[in-house]
Amino acid sequence: MEKEVRAIVAKHLNIEPESLKDDALLQDLVQDSIVLIGIVAELSDKLKLNIDPVKLNNVRTIGEAIKALTAMTPATTRPNY
Repeated sequence: MEKEVRAIVAKHLNIEPESLKDDALLQDLVQDSIVLIGIVAELSDKLKLNIDPVKLNNVRTIGEAIKALTAMTPATTRPNY
């Protein structure tokens, strides 16, 4: 999951995933709330997670984000009607 998180975040920031170090501060990287919403939406979709925004409130770094996302519950699939 770590590799996928880095790839998604890097794509939205137009940078290389390898440049995202664990101690990189999210507030320094993501200064536009629209970009942040896009990152969270894609993470939720691609990783099939129910992302709880409350659990992300205290996340400050890429490393902390990866740990928080790893601990989240997979999303349940809804039937297509």
